Amino acid sequence: MLMGIIVTLTVFYGNVANLWWMFDDTQHLKLVALTELKVFTKPAAEVGYIPANFTPWLFLNYWIDLKLFGLDPRGAHIHQLLSLGFTVAAAFYLLKRIMMPVIASGTLVVFFLTPVAHTVIHILCTRHYLEGLGYACLGLAFYLKYRNSNRYAHLILAVIFSFIAFLNKEVYLPLVGIVTCISFFDFVETKSRRKLIPIGFFTSAAFVYFCYRAYALGWQNLITGYGSAIDHRGPIEITIYLKEIIIFNQLGILIALLLISFLVYASRKLKEGIEIYSQFKFLTLNALALVCILAPIYKVMPTANINHNYIFLATFSLVVATGYFVSKLLDNPPFFKPKAQFISVFSVFLAMIFLQIFITLPNATLNIQNNTSNLYDKHKVEGVYLLYSKDPVSHTLADAAGAPWHQSGLIDLRAQYLRLPPGPSVCTEVCRCANNGTVYRYNNGKLVEINRSELKCNQE
Repeated sequence: MLMGIIVTLTVFYGNVANLWWMFDDTQHLKLVALTELKVFTKPAAEVGYIPANFTPWLFLNYWIDLKLFGLDPRGAHIHQLLSLGFTVAAAFYLLKRIMMPVIASGTLVVFFLTPVAHTVIHILCTRHYLEGLGYACLGLAFYLKYRNSNRYAHLILAVIFSFIAFLNKEVYLPLVGIVTCISFFDFVETKSRRKLIPIGFFTSAAFVYFCYRAYALGWQNLITGYGSAIDHRGPIEITIYLKEIIIFNQLGILIALLLISFLVYASRKLKEGIEIYSQFKFLTLNALALVCILAPIYKVMPTANINHNYIFLATFSLVVATGYFVSKLLDNPPFFKPKAQFISVFSVFLAMIFLQIFITLPNATLNIQNNTSNLYDKHKVEGVYLLYSKDPVSHTLADAAGAPWHQSGLIDLRAQYLRLPPGPSVCTEVCRCANNGTVYRYNNGKLVEINRSELKCNQE
């Protein structure tokens, strides 16, 4: 079952292997190319990255890709597909412990076909969200194994995998809070101090992470991660953020399924006469999970409609919560016979998958951008030109894809990593490029020279 999911998703996202360097890739490549392993051992101010980019495990990924494949992006994107397979396997390893395997499978397929997962999978420089999720799932899975086995090997593995998740992105650090809360309730119920041991292990891992972070960023930037967003409107941003998750991913059916399954599950527990302590524990764990997911990205919630990787973890949690409560209902179906209940739920999951593939994903942001402006091919054609062209400096590329730092990164890699002579430059305004020699612009899969007589520029 798991291998079938991995193979299906890998084939579905197979076009990723043909992508070029995009967005922040070139700056990360330049960083690891020029600093080598110093990026892991020296402060950020010395090697040249900002606190918002404190993602050591992502740097390691770029360093490995650069050493293995050079500036050929195909190897790095195949690595991305391998990271997808790893994360799917890790998430399944966790979910099968808290829900029925068939529901875990459906949950994963639904999530990895959401637009936010589609975005993260297509963009190399968001791999820290993808792999971070995988390591966080492994950390939590081995912690749950430790709760049943009391074997320190499981606890040590849980801490190691969780620490790697922290190194991917600080958004996974609140995992410590979830483990602490669960362990505390275990202690209350069993009166065994052994149940408190994971708290010491996980807080020690968090302490080591904070020390490393303080060394790299400076104590003044210890809690600086995403930075601050402009025009933050306070707690109301949480509502807008949750709305963005639902609208961007078109999760209307899933939200309805979540609400129905939760209400039925809760009403059934109340009828069974669930004790006050169990109610308190249930509400506390759910409230804490919500806080742990939202707190790290609270400051940048206003930009989640642009930087959709900010809703990646929250979307995963929402889909998993739905699968969890559905699985709880199927353990003891309240309305129909087990077989009928299973068929009805399976049909709903199948309908969601169908909608994601044929309706939602074709309208995902990256797909729309690619369909309207050949985003992927434009990056490739222009990137190859800037990196390897033998054209002199007098040749200029106009209206290039990506932000200025993407283009400057390519030019710097050409000069400082490939050691090639100065080549073409980039101009953001066509009219200002017109007097600087030959000017090219992307058009239908190739670069064409701009005819100056066709330019409508104000003559000064």
